[in-house]
Amino acid sequence: MTHLQESVNLSQTGQLVRGTAEAFWLEIGVPFTLGIVDSKIGSEYTTDCWYKYIWEFVDANPIEIIEDFPDVPLLRKGDSYLMRAFITAGYSGIQLERLNTMRMTMKVVTVADIATPDGRRITQSALTLKHGNRLRDHYDRPRPPPDSFCEAHADLWTDALNKNLILQQGGPNNRTLLYRNWLGPWMDPNILDRWEWFFSPAEDRSVDSEWRAWGSYSGRGEAAFAYSLSISIEARISLST
Repeated sequence: MTHLQESVNLSQTGQLVRGTAEAFWLEIGVPFTLGIVDSKIGSEYTTDCWYKYIWEFVDANPIEIIEDFPDVPLLRKGDSYLMRAFITAGYSGIQLERLNTMRMTMKVVTVADIATPDGRRITQSALTLKHGNRLRDHYDRPRPPPDSFCEAHADLWTDALNKNLILQQGGPNNRTLLYRNWLGPWMDPNILDRWEWFFSPAEDRSVDSEWRAWGSYSGRGEAAFAYSLSISIEARISLST
């Protein structure tokens, strides 16, 4: 099989094979192994491609293929995959496909990608389908996102988060995670290099990075911009604890 012969080579065909497979792994959004993950579920929301056809063939026949493609990692203790949560909640067909499209558009994979630093709530920007925590921006997306989403898409996204992740108390704007979804310490040592917001309790000040410049915001609503990549140790610790 071309998949087996070329994926271990450094030829142009081999690089194309590996690139397509890795993009598919990113699109499926859950830990994946050929012959183990049910193709009947994943085929509902993933793009038709040759790797998907291999998946369906292996799933229907007694074949074992061992690959070395890495899964997209969890970021925190207690972290979990969003697509697995949506599937568990009973979503399927076109709804599952739309949820996956919205997930990829926001460049999120797990609960940690849409949670506040304390790991107890969903961020307002994620709940309203604007963006995640931008921790996976270094991944190349398998397909370009749509320009915008309609109200029906936004409602579907909110309903899916409420159905299996968010505590069903406190009204429609509640963002508190169910206790079983609370997140613990970060497992990725490089996460601080990708986080955009930091808070210094002693100074009552937040700082954010945009276009490689740091903007500083006080608790009184005042803003001051400093074009420097330096950031206080205290502010970094407030994220890691």
